[in-house]
Amino acid sequence: MFVGQYQFRSNSNNFTFDSFPYENSFEEMEEERREQEEEEARLAAQLENSKMRRLARFLSRSKTNFKAKFSNSSGYLLDRMPITAQRREKVRQATTNILALPDEILVTIIGFLDHSDIYSIMLVCHSWHRLTCEDFLWRLLYQNYFICKPNIELFEANQKGKKDDQEWHQLFTRAYVTEQRWSSDICTASVLRGHSGTVWTLINDTDNGMIYTGSYDKSVKVWNAKNRKCLYTLKGHSYTVQCLDVCNGFLATGSLDNTLRLWNCEKQTCQGIVSTRAHNFDVFCLQYLRGNANGRTVITGSSDATVKLWSVGELMDDSETLDERVYQSQLYYEGRRNNIVNYNIQPDDSFGSYEEENNIHPATAEYSLDDSNSSVSPSSLSDSQQHNLEKRQQQRHRNIENQTPIHQFKHESCVTCLQADTNGKLISGGSDKVVRLWDLNKMESIGVLAGHHEGIRCLQWEGNVVATGSNDCNIKLWDLRTNSCYRTLKSNGSVRSLCFNGSSLISASNDQTIRWWNMNNDKSEDLYTSQSSISCLSFADNTLMYGSSDHLVQILQFV
Repeated sequence: MFVGQYQFRSNSNNFTFDSFPYENSFEEMEEERREQEEEEARLAAQLENSKMRRLARFLSRSKTNFKAKFSNSSGYLLDRMPITAQRREKVRQATTNILALPDEILVTIIGFLDHSDIYSIMLVCHSWHRLTCEDFLWRLLYQNYFICKPNIELFEANQKGKKDDQEWHQLFTRAYVTEQRWSSDICTASVLRGHSGTVWTLINDTDNGMIYTGSYDKSVKVWNAKNRKCLYTLKGHSYTVQCLDVCNGFLATGSLDNTLRLWNCEKQTCQGIVSTRAHNFDVFCLQYLRGNANGRTVITGSSDATVKLWSVGELMDDSETLDERVYQSQLYYEGRRNNIVNYNIQPDDSFGSYEEENNIHPATAEYSLDDSNSSVSPSSLSDSQQHNLEKRQQQRHRNIENQTPIHQFKHESCVTCLQADTNGKLISGGSDKVVRLWDLNKMESIGVLAGHHEGIRCLQWEGNVVATGSNDCNIKLWDLRTNSCYRTLKSNGSVRSLCFNGSSLISASNDQTIRWWNMNNDKSEDLYTSQSSISCLSFADNTLMYGSSDHLVQILQFV
């Protein structure tokens, strides 16, 4: 018989005790599992509460540090603190809240922070997020980051007269991304091939999608910036093309042959020779004077220590090019010799250039004005023929006569670089180790920037900031408000070329290195090291171009 877990045997005086191993029922197992889960949940809750308390202490310390830095700030983290609404309201009423300050003051304070801190502030609370989305804040950040400090006043003055409809957050982001591309050291490269000598000068005309280059091979080439193809080549100089500039469809070039030429880009030929002897030595640098002059004045600098101003408006307005005037003059001269009165013949396309067929250089081509061999006297001509005769004589005279400069300024040594603004101011630098400032309205000197120990090779000017590069391996930044140097950047070699836009400066030196600088801080990066000597460069957005002694133009796009 069985009683519970005990078994008795009745057929014996003695009994035995048998036991069975205990096994939990299904219900008991479920109960234990629930208890275990509850215990785990309780431990997890304790751990989470511990983390939240540590986070609260961290945020509290952050609030204390913020108060110590900006003063009178409290409660700005209350929206994120794990406290009740009543406690939050009590603290807000009992303390001076920084959010009670006017938004303009708050935005100005925040504007001095690093942009990464701005993004951190966005996550603090709704009120701070609202402030950091203000467009005025991002305009302030853009100004502090990407405008040179001496130019901030000009930037603010320009913005006051404009309707502020720009998306400054987007502008800042775009500029910041571009700056990060410069420092990424990742770029795609392409090459312009065609010159047979060192490329001494280049211009990247982003408005028209053209690239203009001048070379030791005496030629100027015009390229399509999109497909990198050479559109046409301009020839006429007898020595190296040292400098060029383009404006209103006309290209001005200066050469070591001492001449200044004007080219018609639409007709793809020489419009005229401004002067066969623009300077006593090579024409080293030039620029169109824009603004009120409307690109009808060219400024040139030379190794003869002079800076000259030339009027090219009349030559631009002439409907005939140099080839056409030479051709008409030759036809007239031959017609006079053969007693032909009607000489006003236009050349067709198959005729070609007279200077090419007869091997006569336009700069030295001369035609006799002697009428003694002609049987036709001026009195026998009609009024229209007489008028045409006088016109052709004037044109022939203009073809061989040097123009006189409007004005000239003097340096003490070779003029190597110059730049003019649209307000009638000119700066020029040279081997005399100084930069000279000129007033083109009064035609007088208005200042000198002295500080380099060797000759100045290049300069760039924007607003109140002038950057100069020298053989002393230094780049100096000058504030034109005080005519003083406010920062010096050390290069590894003699600085040959400079370009800057906003706060970004690109330099090329004789150590064959191209370097990027941020002029508002000490940040700089080596962008590229060339295999040959760098003679000129240009950059815009994320595209860098430079000419070198290996006859190539390298194009680097940073991504």
